[in-house]
Amino acid sequence: MASAHRADATAPEVKSIGSDDYSLSRVPRDKRFGFWSMLLQWLAQSGSISQFTLGATIGVGMTIG
Repeated sequence: MASAHRADATAPEVKSIGSDDYSLSRVPRDKRFGFWSMLLQWLAQSGSISQFTLGATIGVGMTIG
């Protein structure tokens, strides 16, 4: 019984589904991402979309058999 009570005390805080993540207010400075991490994310997404487009274009031109 005591171990179950102790597990509850150390359990991490869980966000509920649909929780608001600063959608209607400014993001606090300590919660913001820096320039370099945002740049890396943007570059990775740009590379991914071009590769998906290339794969789809090649796939459309191929035949089965």
